[in-house]
Amino acid sequence: MISPTRSDAWKFFKRVDETTASFKLCFKTLKTIGNTSNLKKHMEMHLSVLIVLEGGAQHALLTKYILYFICADKRPFDIVNGRVFKRLIKQLCPSFKIPNEGCLKEHLDQMYDVITEVYITKFSTSLRHVALYI
Repeated sequence: MISPTRSDAWKFFKRVDETTASFKLCFKTLKTIGNTSNLKKHMEMHLSVLIVLEGGAQHALLTKYILYFICADKRPFDIVNGRVFKRLIKQLCPSFKIPNEGCLKEHLDQMYDVITEVYITKFSTSLRHVALYI
């Protein structure tokens, strides 16, 4: 049975199992045996500069660029199923496995949750009142 999460760090991580968790921004899996020190260090590395990049993880980086492409150009998620899109990605990075629509949507939701939490935390320490419109 997975123990309850008490640390604020868990707002930014998804528990994989009893001893590991995945960071919602870069999807890196980290050990969590006994405490959240590793999680907090990894989170601070990313949140201090608000850059959504994982050092050395080409798959995560390419996935983020595909999400950016979909969102910025207002493309449907099913573009990843297109023959020409697959051919383009295969040409650019032959070893890259294109995430399916569901996986991309889940990553986008996780990134949205983390970024929202970052700004809520940031504004709550500097502002008395703020309204977020979606």
